[in-house]
Amino acid sequence: MTPIPKKKAEPEPITKEELTPEEIAELEKTEKEIAIEKEKFMCIVHRGKIVGNIYVCPNCQAIYCQNCAKSLKQKGESCWSCGNEIEIDVSESDAKNNDAM
Repeated sequence: MTPIPKKKAEPEPITKEELTPEEIAELEKTEKEIAIEKEKFMCIVHRGKIVGNIYVCPNCQAIYCQNCAKSLKQKGESCWSCGNEIEIDVSESDAKNNDAM
């Protein structure tokens, strides 16, 4: 029987109390340099930033703005990425607004 190799122990995370004052200063400097940004969604139809509601294809997770998803649905088109049917509700008022464009 082959012996099972032992797993290496994960190193314990270092706490600030274990750091030298110089290391703490460097860590704080590094933390200030990191820019945290919210995820930005880009519509694959108009290739722009999505503001407001999004539609995500349930099959391939392609991302559309709500307006483009509704327009594609009204035109009988499917997902541009995988060809799956776009599953979004298109009301009559939406149809009239898109016809005017």
